[in-house]
Amino acid sequence: MPTELHVYPGAFHASEHLAPEAALSRRIIETRLTALRNALAPGCTLPRAADLTLTR
Repeated sequence: MPTELHVYPGAFHASEHLAPEAALSRRIIETRLTALRNALAPGCTLPRAADLTLTR
C-alpha cells in the first residue's frame, strides 16, 4: 500500500486542533482531506478545508 509521510516543521501532534485558523493548520487539514479524496475517488466529493468552519 502506498504511504506518504508529511512532516511540518513547527507543528506538533494535533496542533491543527489548537489553532485551526493558522495557515499551517489549514495546510495540514487540506493535505489530509486531499489524501482522503484520492483514496476514496472516483466520484467521492469531500469538502475542501476552506469550506469548513473550524472551531475549537
